[in-house]
Amino acid sequence: MWWKIVLLTLYLSVLFVLSRILEAFAYYEGGYLASRLLDPVSLSVRKLKAILDQRGVGYTGVVEQQELTELVTTSGKFSVTRL
Repeated sequence: MWWKIVLLTLYLSVLFVLSRILEAFAYYEGGYLASRLLDPVSLSVRKLKAILDQRGVGYTGVVEQQELTELVTTSGKFSVTRL
C-alpha cells in the first residue's frame, strides 16, 4: 500500500516540475508568465500611448488615463508585449 502513495507522490512531483519547465519556456519565448493576466487599466499613460502608437490609433486631445484605456480596449484585442 505504501508504494502506491510513493508512486502517486512521484507522479505529482514530476507533473509539477514539468509544468514549471513549460512555464519557463513560455516566459523565455514571450517575456511573460503564462499565468499572468495583464489588465490595460493597470498600465501607465506612457505605455498606453505606446500601444496606441503601435496600432496606429490617434490620441490627440485625450488626456485622461481612462480615455486612453478605452481607446486601447476598443482598438483591438489586447495582448502582452514588451514595452
